[in-house]
Amino acid sequence: MTEEPKPRSASRDAVRTLFFNGAAAAVGIVTGIVVAKTLGPTGKGYFSGLTLLQSGASSVISGFGASITYFLSRHKRTPADLLGPLTVIFAVISVLQPILLLLWGWRFGLTPALVVFCAASPATVIVAWQQGIYLGLDRVPSLNSQVFGFTVFLLIAVSAALALHLGLAGALWAWALTTYGAAVVIMLRIANLLRGKAAWNFRDALRSITTYGITANGILGFLNYRIDSLVLIAFLGASGFGVYSVAVSAGEVLFRIPRAVATATTYRVGASAFEDSALTTARSIRTCTAIVIAAALPLYILAPWLVQWFYGPQFAEASPALRILLPGVVLFVSVGLFSPFFSFQMGRPIVIIWMSLCMIALQTGLGIWLVPIYHLDGAAIASTATYIAAAIIVTVYFCRLTKMSWIDVWIVRKEDLKTLRRLLPRGRPSGRASSGR
Repeated sequence: MTEEPKPRSASRDAVRTLFFNGAAAAVGIVTGIVVAKTLGPTGKGYFSGLTLLQSGASSVISGFGASITYFLSRHKRTPADLLGPLTVIFAVISVLQPILLLLWGWRFGLTPALVVFCAASPATVIVAWQQGIYLGLDRVPSLNSQVFGFTVFLLIAVSAALALHLGLAGALWAWALTTYGAAVVIMLRIANLLRGKAAWNFRDALRSITTYGITANGILGFLNYRIDSLVLIAFLGASGFGVYSVAVSAGEVLFRIPRAVATATTYRVGASAFEDSALTTARSIRTCTAIVIAAALPLYILAPWLVQWFYGPQFAEASPALRILLPGVVLFVSVGLFSPFFSFQMGRPIVIIWMSLCMIALQTGLGIWLVPIYHLDGAAIASTATYIAAAIIVTVYFCRLTKMSWIDVWIVRKEDLKTLRRLLPRGRPSGRASSGR
């Protein structure tokens, strides 16, 4: 049997995860500033392109991470049950992924970033699955420390490479070494959790994990977040993307808030009864939206000063794009919190897939139309319009399923604010919080 973790407060887990994610985001921004100051917009564009490539490739295989969460939490499978099938899937992906990418590079151009990513391919698979593993075992603190540790060591490695005047290549290989280090830590932690023999038939397990993993494929989610960047790269190249990545990274800081809450509540959303799961989801969205609005307002006001101060005048065009992105980011936080309900409570990741397809079509069309005209601002407008449309659609569908009103989902309540105030100082979590409601 899976080792049962001690019950914890979902709200307190969310606050702790938000703290770690916020710290990780801050360290990531510092890394971006170091690269931007040393290598300029073009170098920043290439380095951000490597992380974009990692996000894209990881999204293709992240469905298997979601599959891990689903079978560990909802179906109470053990790590031993999943070990054999996942080993086979890992081996296949580790071979196919670099082959396909190198064929792409041979046809369209082999860049240093592509070579480095292929060399780190096995490690990227493990890192892509880390969230699914830790959430499925309800080990949020381990995930938090892993995410934060990666960003810290990446900053150290990249800074050291640039200090030694190794240039862009040194920064890229520093990323690869850090990724391998993270993968080793994950494997050692999981090895300590393996108990007993597999009770799930290997073929049945492989078929089930693969079927769910392919259905929950995250490439559509990646495109939802990154199609604006891909369109912009096509029209403006690495230098333009380097500037736009500053606006995107600032918006990513706000996305850390709902991701922290989703990380803390995913196990409960998947394992609870339908009504409790819906209540947890709605409360998470209400609270997250209030927090994101409070964080976005000063960012909107201070955007020009912050960009100029930290990145320099070469990146000044990023501040208007950031301001345009912020309203869409505020509303889009809900989508990431609806996703665990559809995927793990209902077992229907297809809902997210259909929504993602609609978003990709809309954002791509708007991007191709607006980027040649308005450049960075055009990409930001396309993203914000798409985010707003997605938030409306998914809210309507969720309310139909759960018989809730949009007020239940979006309007923060007095008890939500009381919970937040209780969590800020040190104190005991309440009984209701520990139930995830």
